Amino acid sequence: MSSPIKLIGLSGSLRRVSCNTGLLRAAQTLLPDGGHSLEILNLVAVPFYTADLQEMP
Repeated sequence: MSSPIKLIGLSGSLRRVSCNTGLLRAAQTLLPDGGHSLEILNLVAVPFYTADLQEMP
C-alpha cells in the first residue's frame, strides 16, 4: 500500500481571477482517491524582488 501524496501548488499569477489558480483548483478536484492532497499556497504577502524598482546610483 502506498502513502498518500501531498502536493503544493504555486500559481504564477497573484490576480484573484487567475487562470493558473483556477487550474490548480480544478486539479484539487481531480486527485485520485487515497488521501492525496493539493494545497494551493498564496504568495500575496511575499515581497518579490523587482530590479526596476531599485534606484540606480
